[in-house]
Amino acid sequence: MLDLSDDQIDLIQVDSANVTLTIENNDTSIHDFDLTVDDSMTSSAWNVTLADETLSTVLPTFSVTTTIIVQLAANAELSDSGSVNINVAQSGSNISTTITLSLIHISEPTRPERIGYSRLWV
Repeated sequence: MLDLSDDQIDLIQVDSANVTLTIENNDTSIHDFDLTVDDSMTSSAWNVTLADETLSTVLPTFSVTTTIIVQLAANAELSDSGSVNINVAQSGSNISTTITLSLIHISEPTRPERIGYSRLWV
C-alpha cells in the first residue's frame, strides 16, 4: 500500500516542497522496494527527485517512509501544471504499484509589502 502526505503540490516559480511517501509491506515476507519517477506527463519545468531509489529489508506489516523533493524552475509558465507517477516495485518480481502526485503551478500571491499604498491618519 502506498500513501502520500500530500497528493497535490502547489508551487510558485523557484519554490520547492517535500512530500513523504509511505510504503506498507502488507505481505507475509520481507521485501526490498525499487522506486522510480515517471515524469513523462509533465513539463520539464518540474524537477521531482526521490531521496531513496531503493528501500531495503521492509518487514511484513511494517511501513517505511521516504522523501520526494519537488522543485519548480524560475522560467515555469502557469500552463506547466501536470502530474508525475511514483512507481514502487518489489525487487526481483513483477509486482509494482503506482501513485500519482499532482503538480500545480500557481501565480505568486500578492504580498502586502509589494502593494504601494499609504495610510492617512486623521
